[in-house]
Amino acid sequence: MLPFLLDLGFTVTEIGLGMMGLALAVVGVPPSARRKRGGADGDPRPPHNPAEPG
Repeated sequence: MLPFLLDLGFTVTEIGLGMMGLALAVVGVPPSARRKRGGADGDPRPPHNPAEPG
């Protein structure tokens, strides 16, 4: 019974970490990428939105 519980605990932890990583990737990556492409390095132009033409 103990190995099964340990295995279940690790599975739940892995799923939780995976979902947390996914949420962090979805929430955290676009703003940082946008900030990097924007005017942070002295470029006065606003960041380019791939959804907009031009």
